[in-house]
Amino acid sequence: MVFHKHEPITVCAKGLNYWIVKKTRQGEERTQIIHDVDLIVKPGQLLAIMGPSGSGKTTLMNLIAGRVTGGEREGSIYFNGKANAKNRKKFVSYVMQSDCLLEFLTVEETLRLNATLKLKHKKPEERMERVEKVIAELGLQKCRGTAVGGPMKKGISGGEKKRVSIATELLDDPALLCLDEPTSGLDAALAYDMLKLLVQLAKGGRTIICTVHQPRSQVFALFDQLLLLSRGRVVYQGPAVDADAYFDKHGYVCPAHFNPADFLLDILTETRASELGEKADNGSSKIAPAPLGDEEGNNDKATTEDGPDAQPDAPPDAPPPPAADNHALLPSGSKGRINITGAEIERFPELFHQCDLAKRIEDQVDKELDKRSEGGMTAAPPKKITLESVKQTLSGFWLEVRVLAKRTVLNSVRNPLKAMGDVSQNIFMGFILGAIFWQLGDSGLSDAQNRAGAIFFIAVNFAFATFSVMMTFAPERALLNRDTANGIHGVLSYFVAKDIGELLFVHFPPTCFCAIFYFMVGLRPGIVYFLKFLLISNITVFASFALMVSVAAASPSPDIGNIFIGMLMVILMLTSGYYLKDGDIPPWDTANGIHGVLSYFVAKDIGELLFVHFPPTCFCAIFYFMVGLRPGIVYFLKFLLISNITVFASFALMVSVAAASPSPDIGNIFIGMLMVILMLTSGYYLKDGDIPPWIAWIKYISYIRYSFFGIMVNEFEGNDRFQDDIDGGDGVLEFFDLEKQNFWTLCFILLGLGVGFRGVAFLCLQYLNRKQGLEL
Repeated sequence: MVFHKHEPITVCAKGLNYWIVKKTRQGEERTQIIHDVDLIVKPGQLLAIMGPSGSGKTTLMNLIAGRVTGGEREGSIYFNGKANAKNRKKFVSYVMQSDCLLEFLTVEETLRLNATLKLKHKKPEERMERVEKVIAELGLQKCRGTAVGGPMKKGISGGEKKRVSIATELLDDPALLCLDEPTSGLDAALAYDMLKLLVQLAKGGRTIICTVHQPRSQVFALFDQLLLLSRGRVVYQGPAVDADAYFDKHGYVCPAHFNPADFLLDILTETRASELGEKADNGSSKIAPAPLGDEEGNNDKATTEDGPDAQPDAPPDAPPPPAADNHALLPSGSKGRINITGAEIERFPELFHQCDLAKRIEDQVDKELDKRSEGGMTAAPPKKITLESVKQTLSGFWLEVRVLAKRTVLNSVRNPLKAMGDVSQNIFMGFILGAIFWQLGDSGLSDAQNRAGAIFFIAVNFAFATFSVMMTFAPERALLNRDTANGIHGVLSYFVAKDIGELLFVHFPPTCFCAIFYFMVGLRPGIVYFLKFLLISNITVFASFALMVSVAAASPSPDIGNIFIGMLMVILMLTSGYYLKDGDIPPWDTANGIHGVLSYFVAKDIGELLFVHFPPTCFCAIFYFMVGLRPGIVYFLKFLLISNITVFASFALMVSVAAASPSPDIGNIFIGMLMVILMLTSGYYLKDGDIPPWIAWIKYISYIRYSFFGIMVNEFEGNDRFQDDIDGGDGVLEFFDLEKQNFWTLCFILLGLGVGFRGVAFLCLQYLNRKQGLEL
């Protein structure tokens, strides 16, 4: 079987300009990123776009690939003479700088699943044949059965990951391949191998465009065509091997043994005025004679041949060199970069537009556009909606759902956080909570109160059961954005597949919890009541999962999502009817080696002081007076004091858990279970006498308990306002068994817990997880 190839593509741009538009109070603010760019890239060519950071490299390539949706654009991009082809996703593939791959899938599984999505209308044997060809073409035979790998699983190397990323985009054999910094993160040898691979792919008749930041000399030598950008303007375009000669002609000479790429980037990067001032008396040469630094691991050294004061020889037709005071010689021991002013850099685009090379490119573009009269790429006729086309669309949709669901299941079942973490957590919490609420009585109001507390905690537990979605959704979101941008599948098919694929992993752990907790607590006997309990529990988890996914999808990062979901959960709990009766809820609320571990630890505490304590202080200042707690500045200051001491202890506990955990995911699971236990032993849900003895000791380290007691004492001790059905504030304290508690003693206990938790955190930092992040 011969796989169908796309028609070879010649890419042209003529008069291309691009602005980003920001709305300000004064109106719209337009910033031009790309200025009047003409370019041409033909099949079989590899165009490297180079320039300093912020020069517009990625923006230009995104414009070519059709990935820019906002802003304003002027000029056109042509594909075989057709302007701004709307169907470019069919023949353009884009490889992002970061590798968006699922870490628990093998290389072969990744390619097979992507082949099914990209080649929906091919026969299965044709897809598999294409996968085998791509694996062979990119040299992935040895790692085809190895997991891709990531933070939780060791897998293939960085170079192999980049090859897999390219392989996924080659499955449908695109005519135009765009790559954003394909050598980023690779060592010198792997970067060279990567560019050799791209050259080979170009020789197969593809058009390849890539951005490159600062390649080593061996990599630069592989470039076919080069486009240099400075501040969004073209300063050179043509054969890469001729770039040195072009700038040499204008008086900017690359010294012998100097990396040409470093040289080109140096003359496009303005030297700071202070550096020019320091070196103004040293001479007038543009190039420093000092030894060069490493060139991506290459220790070659270079000097100018005629000594520090020699002026480079210029061709006879070259213009006179710029003024000497603009090119101060670098002193000995410098990094050996080129000295150049901003005014000189501003001249480069004008110099290029006046040269014969620019006119030749303009002529080539015009000649290519003249082919439009000969046909070029013709627009596809509008599709008629027929029964057959509807069937084909639905067939493609359900194929996407099936493949994406399979991908979700494979990646989840191998993820220890999902496969075992959630199940283990629910089983453990089932036994712990079941033991705490063991065989509750049913004889009076006190027993009913305990039973209501247990039932409320079940609902809260299920609400928090899907928190792991916030951590696992982030990498999938990046993958979703990449696949939908490349037209591989739609958002709806991903969403349906996500729901189907996660069904078992979302509902099985809470079901385990229910089966344990229900009978240990001694809830209402009877299989019918248990099944109804199981039903409503799983429906609760279903709703909770949907809420977590919606927050994760709306949040730009997991951190922001966690902050938002934390606030939302507090509001949902307060309006649940357990803490406040419906009549008491406000109407508006019902509607929405360099340093030591010790020095780091102390600095961390000091550095975080304002950020940890200022937000809760703001909360207290608002909450205290809006709720109408005990009037008086003294009571408010005491409330503020114990609240901040509570935060001091809570922060220490969180740091100790984070320091002890090998990963944030495991830390989140553990802190969730610990917080439930600390809340249950706080004295609010169960009285001390009702807490089972085997777990009662935890109340002594429950900072929630001491905080609750302290605020209660501050609010009710000696307060004579509560006289209707109880003997004042002291009567309230007696009802909660808090009449013997002392405010200042509770504050000191909280301070002690904060110091103790910090000691645990220090020991964990000193002795645990010491290899984490070292890539050993």
